[in-house]
Amino acid sequence: MQGREDSTTTRVLLLQRRAGRRDTVVDAVPAGLLATDGPRIRRPSNIVARRYRLVRQLGTGSSGSVFEGFDGVTRTRCAIKVLHDRLSQSREHVERFLREAWIVASIGHAGVVPILDAGRDAEGRCYIVFELLAGEDLDAAMQRGAVGQSDAIDIARLVLDVLDFFF
Repeated sequence: MQGREDSTTTRVLLLQRRAGRRDTVVDAVPAGLLATDGPRIRRPSNIVARRYRLVRQLGTGSSGSVFEGFDGVTRTRCAIKVLHDRLSQSREHVERFLREAWIVASIGHAGVVPILDAGRDAEGRCYIVFELLAGEDLDAAMQRGAVGQSDAIDIARLVLDVLDFFF
């Protein structure tokens, strides 16, 4: 994998644009990206990688939280998944988190949200930046009874189309 280190952050180059198609470059994990001996004391910060501002939390899970974010460079909204601090010190969890980014970036299917950036910032925080999609999530739509039989069939077809892409 190609890596680039600058004074603000260590980043992983995940995507290349070739002939209008996203391709993933993954050979090895750059030295230092998985290191767990980095900063252990963090200032509470709503800035990730000195570039992305965390605006509001959209959800949380066992390994991380997802935020609506703002990219200070491109001045666009985005979604940012951040690995929980307690897991950032575990090489295994960091590797799994970054592997998720590489796998999702390699899919290149219209039914999968594109990854814009991923890495570990100077504070030791692991992150994945996605395109931010508008609308409500499936769970919320189901809770309010807005998913009928035809909607469920359409959703199943979309999921099967993505799965068919792999097999």
